[in-house]
Amino acid sequence: MKNRIYSFPAFAASLLMLLAMTSCENKTSGTAASPVEIEIEEIGDDFVSFTLSAPDAALLTYKQLAEFDASPSADEVLRSGVQADPSLYKVYTIGGLSPETVYRIAAAAMYPDGSYSNVAEVRVETTESDAVVPTLVLRDVTPASTSVSFTLVPDKAEKAAYLCVLSSDEVPSAAEILESGHEADPSKTDLYSVPGLLPETEYTLVAAAVSADGTYSEVASEPFATLEAQPAAIGDYYYSDGTWSSGAEGPVAGKECVGIVVLAGRGTVTNGGTDTGVYYTRDGHSRLENINGYVVSLNDVASGTEYAWGSWDVDGDSGVGTMHSDSDFEGYYNTSMIKAKAEEKAGGLSDDAVNNYPAAYAAVVLYENEVSAPESSSGWFLPSAQQLHYLFMKNEEINAALNSLGDAATPVYRRDAIYWSSSEQQTENGTRYWAYMVNLDSSNITPGYISGQRKNKEYKVRPWLVF
Repeated sequence: MKNRIYSFPAFAASLLMLLAMTSCENKTSGTAASPVEIEIEEIGDDFVSFTLSAPDAALLTYKQLAEFDASPSADEVLRSGVQADPSLYKVYTIGGLSPETVYRIAAAAMYPDGSYSNVAEVRVETTESDAVVPTLVLRDVTPASTSVSFTLVPDKAEKAAYLCVLSSDEVPSAAEILESGHEADPSKTDLYSVPGLLPETEYTLVAAAVSADGTYSEVASEPFATLEAQPAAIGDYYYSDGTWSSGAEGPVAGKECVGIVVLAGRGTVTNGGTDTGVYYTRDGHSRLENINGYVVSLNDVASGTEYAWGSWDVDGDSGVGTMHSDSDFEGYYNTSMIKAKAEEKAGGLSDDAVNNYPAAYAAVVLYENEVSAPESSSGWFLPSAQQLHYLFMKNEEINAALNSLGDAATPVYRRDAIYWSSSEQQTENGTRYWAYMVNLDSSNITPGYISGQRKNKEYKVRPWLVF
């Protein structure tokens, strides 16, 4: 900041100074000692510098006062003031003052015999500021469920920026906003938007500017609360805390995306009928009364490792007891039947391809170890044949959302993407041998088809969950 400065020669009497130059009041004797003298050196718009003189003093302190503060005693100045060196000629500076404002400086000394001086005081007025102070006005703040729009009005700004912080967080400084916020056009009034916010959450919108001479504006702030969450939609981002946000905007910063919404509401799809299954939260104790949608995992289990479906000619004609249709949309029910059979046979799911169910184990156990499903969701399950076929039917929208996450996600429709479903196939031998796989291999001449395969064959696994 450029300051306007006035100089005061050491020998000149300052018109702004009231100098207390009286003999000390000795607490124990009448010994005379030199009084405290304050002499102003310079005054700027935000500082004042001065010298102190008390050559006989053992202790010398000074204290800044406002114009109308009560005059302190010598004891008060000595106890709460800033210590100076009485043996040296030195210029002291008090900074951080406001322009065109009256202040007072008080000083006092204590002498070797324990006596105090009288309090010396000087009155000063800071100069007018030459700085160009920018301003910002936030107007028309309009929240939605996952975003907020507003008008920003800058004046005398060289650079301007804005951002949203949670209302529970400390409001950042102007410098912090300009360093980490979203850049705004400092030359004009314009409309802006912050996407990727959480629904039904209290935020503070903040903005700041800096002028060409480096002077910061005051931080403009406006509290607001986002609206109730909109219904889930295909392509939305689903997070580890069980919330979701619009796929039309970027994922929410600082939140862990664990999947993509592939279908909103309870499943009703062509050839799939209506999902009538009963869902429970991951711990199995609380029923999910309202189904917001279905989520596909961001990646295959174990980076695309292939697994057998499971038992080959061990469970008899009745198999495990899953749905026997390639058009069912109830992978959660199928997986629960597989888990029950594994519990009955071996105390739980494992990767034993002879007498257990590795594909379901991969979806439920292994992937949960990779990416934990939210407590409020159903937990990961092995999707049904029709659920996987639905990924093919909607692959453009789903892959677009997955691709937006870069290396953190793998497309569902791509080369060599062939997946086990949780649906068993009914044949003349019941369901003892066969289960359905779904081909999502983009290089295949007829991708998207559902095919019954021997349960001991190995394919990839792509978990789902319901929330």
